[in-house]
Amino acid sequence: MSSTLHKELQSLITQPGPAALGPGSRPGTLAQADLIRALDELFRHHGPPAKAELIRALLLLWHDHHDASHTISQSI
Repeated sequence: MSSTLHKELQSLITQPGPAALGPGSRPGTLAQADLIRALDELFRHHGPPAKAELIRALLLLWHDHHDASHTISQSI
């Protein structure tokens, strides 16, 4: 993974504290559609990394989109 892609992915995990495991979301999380759009653009620009779906599941979980993350995780 290129260092530029790594830095851009890091910018998507700047929310304070770990993911919320309850029904709500933490302040500062991205909407699911916005996060997917950002990841699609990063992967299009840099080329998808070998673990693209794992990264997608991780970031969806980090932004409190548990069901979407779980669906991807189950398919891995």
